[in-house]
Amino acid sequence: MRSDSVALLYEFAEAYAVRDLDRALASFSDDVIYALHVDREVVPFAGVTIGKSQVRKRWEMIVSLFDMPFYRLEHAALNGDELHASIAYRFRHIATGEEIEGKMRVVIWVRGGMFARVNEFHDRARVEAFFRLIASGATQ
Repeated sequence: MRSDSVALLYEFAEAYAVRDLDRALASFSDDVIYALHVDREVVPFAGVTIGKSQVRKRWEMIVSLFDMPFYRLEHAALNGDELHASIAYRFRHIATGEEIEGKMRVVIWVRGGMFARVNEFHDRARVEAFFRLIASGATQ
């Protein structure tokens, strides 16, 4: 279980890094619950998304807004029934050229060899401030 879950996460991260959404979604159960823990009023694709098709729509929104020069899984380990990971990233807002980089923590529950629930945790204040910055830059 341990090596399979960790390997699945590495496969997901490699696919997502090159924007291969089909391959990345292959890791998810059909009824996956994906939670991005920042304010949805500030970050339009945040909040809870249920189901692969809805996750795809969220990711398509991200891809339409951002280039992703860097996305790498740095650490992954099974902790009981949970897969814990750290992902380093850099995103560039296409309209303004503004960039944000950092690390996110991810906690995943695996069911039947697929990701059933994904919780993505960021430095909330920092991410929300960045989205306020790009919102003001996009309107100027």
